[in-house]
Amino acid sequence: MFEKLFLFIIAIYVLASQFFIKNFVKFENIFDQKKQKNQFLTREQAFRLIRIINKLAKLLNMKSCFTKTLAYRNALNLALCPSTIYVGVKHEGESIVSHCWLESNGYKTEDHRNQKDFKIIKKIK
Repeated sequence: MFEKLFLFIIAIYVLASQFFIKNFVKFENIFDQKKQKNQFLTREQAFRLIRIINKLAKLLNMKSCFTKTLAYRNALNLALCPSTIYVGVKHEGESIVSHCWLESNGYKTEDHRNQKDFKIIKKIK
């Protein structure tokens, strides 16, 4: 019970901080954040935290894949899990659509079928 409450509080903080960063920090500077040096969560707790973040994002109707991806990466960083963010684009009718997702040791935040149409334009480790 305590762990769920603890992870829920962290999820609120992580989602809010990444929302702020996405909206008020230049894109080039977003990934200049200092790397976590001490392990704060276990790998299992980090993945539980990602599930909570995902549920909170749905509850708050937060559709930005970029904000969610930043929050997922932050959760994995708390467990010192390496991850890679992918930014891709594709044509959809007359528009160009962008999308981002995260991969970490075989874990993907998106179904690979959703990613195959996107041309990767940036990989951030």
